[in-house]
Order: sequence, then C-alpha cells, then structure tokens
Amino acid sequence: MTNINYQTLLQSLIKKLGSDILVIDMDGKILIWEHGFGGQRNYNAVGKNLRDLFPNLSGDKEGIDWELEIFSHVLTEGRSIEIHKLSRQVGNKTLWFDIFLYPLKTDGNVTGAVIVSLDVSKRTRLEDEVVRQARTQSLANLGASIAHEIRNPLNAMSLNLQLVREAILDNSKASTEEQVDNLNLILQEISRLDSIVSNFLQFARPQKTMLSLENPNEAVQVVISMLTEQARKQGVELRSALSQLPKIPMDKSRLVEAIFNLAQNAIQALKDHGHVEISTSLVKDQVLIRVQDNGPGITDDTKEKIFDLYFSTKAVDGTGLGLPYAERIVKDHHGSLSLETEVGKGSTFIISLPLSIITGSSS
Repeated sequence: MTNINYQTLLQSLIKKLGSDILVIDMDGKILIWEHGFGGQRNYNAVGKNLRDLFPNLSGDKEGIDWELEIFSHVLTEGRSIEIHKLSRQVGNKTLWFDIFLYPLKTDGNVTGAVIVSLDVSKRTRLEDEVVRQARTQSLANLGASIAHEIRNPLNAMSLNLQLVREAILDNSKASTEEQVDNLNLILQEISRLDSIVSNFLQFARPQKTMLSLENPNEAVQVVISMLTEQARKQGVELRSALSQLPKIPMDKSRLVEAIFNLAQNAIQALKDHGHVEISTSLVKDQVLIRVQDNGPGITDDTKEKIFDLYFSTKAVDGTGLGLPYAERIVKDHHGSLSLETEVGKGSTFIISLPLSIITGSSS
C-alpha cells in the first residue's frame, strides 16, 4: 500500500487554489505557508514563529492588533474574524486584500488557525467603477423622485393660495371660516414639504456611525418602549423575544433608528389587528434581529422594489425613505438586511450583524 504524505498533498491542493494561505499551531509556529500573507512573500517561513516573522503584530501601520485578533480571538476564543479591504502599498500601486482568520479544530478543540489572504484589488476597482456609474444614474432618478414628491404639495398650495387671494379681493365669495380652512391646508402642505426635505437630507447626509461594544437587546428594548403606545392605539400586539447576546460593535442610537423604522412599518401594515414581534438570536458569528408580523405579506413585484429610494406602498404619509435608510444603517455596521415574506401570512425583516468588525483603510 502506498504511503501518502497528507501535508504534501494538502499543500499541493492549496497551491492550485491560488490563494495566500498559512496555517499555524497554538504557539504561532507556521505549519503551512503558501504564497504569503497579505502580499508578503517568504519561501522559508515554514517552521518559523509568526511573531518572529512579523515583529509588529501588536500594531502595524494599518492600526490592526494582529496579536489580539490571532492569538486571543481566534486561537483562545475560537472565533472567526473577517478583515475587509486591507490596503498595502506595493511599489507605486495600492493593493487591497480580504483576510479571513479561522480557528482550526480537532475533536472540538482549537489546535491552530488558518489565515487566508485574498487579493481583491481588481474586484475593488471594478466595484468603484460600478459605484461611479450607479451614482450618475441615481442622480437622475433621485431628481425625478424629488420633483414628483414636491409637485403635489406645491400644486395644493397654489390652488389654496388662489382661493385665499380671490376671497381677499371679493369678501362675498368666501367666509372667514373657509379662508381659515384654506390657510390650514397651506400650512399642512408646507409641513409636508418640510418633512420630505428633512427625510431626504437625513438619508443623503446621515450621522456618522460611532461604534462601541454594546448589547443589541438594549436597542430592541428602546424600540419596544417607543412603539408600545402606537401599537396599542392601532390594536396591534407588540412583543419581544430576546435571547442572551454578547456585546458587539454597534452604534446604539442608529441601530434603534433602523429597528424602529422596520417595526413601525410592520405596525402600520397591520392597521388594526395582528401582532409584531421583535426577536434576537445568536447564530454562529452573527447576531440576528428579526422584525416579524402576521400581516398581508409582500408580493414578488413589490419585494424587488422595497429598498428603492422613494418607493412606498402607503397611500399617504409614505416617504419611501424608511427602508433604504434602515438598510444603510445596517450596512454601516457591516451587516445585512434581508426580507422573508409570503402573501397572506406576513413578513420578516432580518438584520444580521457580525460579532467582530475590522476594516482596513481603502480609497
């Protein structure tokens, strides 16, 4: 029977993957080194200690404490870490890397770590180009949307101002009470215009996300207290189901805004019956916040547009900014916002937030 050198076989397979991969043991000794580490090249690295090879692990020029991330979070705690768009200057070129740190486990125990470095420079440049093109198209769409939103209140104001003007020129045409009604309508439309502009500015120039370690359950509890009375008045049962969660990097005030928008939309969709539940759970390295209702659900056509700017299913008082704004807040937390829905059975918006957030510098 032929003896198989599994380490040689593994290294051969890794080489064909084309990724930069290294494997270390619990002490940091390098067991496998294929290509390098974030653009570094060293063909005599196997057998050396990672600390000796990279003496600045406790704080490199990127501001990342690799000593903490690798030896504490991954090897000691068994956590997986993702570091996106880490930039490196190579000659006169800027390269970007996504780096993934995974615990290596045997029989449930951490015995080492796998570090994968992917050169995403080409993808990053393509993404930047797509974003620039999308922004150009978005400006045209946004201008049309704003014009549409503003036109209706301006028309209403113009009509009522004409009525007031005619009444002033000829007192016999309208009573004082009718004039007051017309002026009240004008004031309402001014308020509506102010709301449209304010909501747009809030979306276009959101406050900066300031991350600190906090428990997401606290943000949910704030939203519950804010919406309890509104739900009661509409005959909707508002409830929560909170799991035990660790503290994660988050901006509590902004996360409250995102959850509030989702929960308020759910309450308004139910109108005067049903229930809305906000629940939390921990799934692997993600915190999930679910906002679930048993309302009418969302059709496939509407689902495709639900996160589009100024798209709203509300006949009145719908700005079409709530969901896009909530999605932006979640993305600022390096998370994702998804929707599960079935017509006639209800909808669930799911916020997924990572336990750890590390970002390299990018341009």
